[in-house]
Amino acid sequence: MRVQRERLAWIALAIVLIVVGCGPGVAQVPPTSAPTAVPPTQTPEPTALPPTQTPEPSAVPPTQPPAATAAIALPFPTGTFAKASLTWEFNPDGTYITEGHTQATAGKFSGTYSVNGDHVAIQDDYTPCKDVVGTYAWTYDGEVLSITVVDDKCRDRANMARGKWRKTP
Repeated sequence: MRVQRERLAWIALAIVLIVVGCGPGVAQVPPTSAPTAVPPTQTPEPTALPPTQTPEPSAVPPTQPPAATAAIALPFPTGTFAKASLTWEFNPDGTYITEGHTQATAGKFSGTYSVNGDHVAIQDDYTPCKDVVGTYAWTYDGEVLSITVVDDKCRDRANMARGKWRKTP
């Protein structure tokens, strides 16, 4: 019973404090002088801002892969290239000459070539293949011209052309 009375006493005290704390509080003291009139402020007229222009995106150069793994996109090379006992000379005017330097590959043939991206079309004066155009994929790293057969019905030329050709001085 005693515990219940103490609780009631605490609750009553809490209610009194809440009522006093939320009451009107201290009496308002009238001001000693008349308030000064403050002129109303005017809202400024909005200023017309020039339209913002989106800047043109600047060109960001592509990141380069490390030099050891970078593939170099070079134009189709001209000059003389060698593979085994063969040489292949590509001229800037779209003509070429192939030459064998052993008894098995002896002979000199000429023809024309045209480049379209990473493909080269080849036609030569070699009798069995005179009217046959061969298509090859190529890559060049500055020293080695790699040629892969895409489509060539002339087996002799395809066998001769495929592979890695090293630039000669």
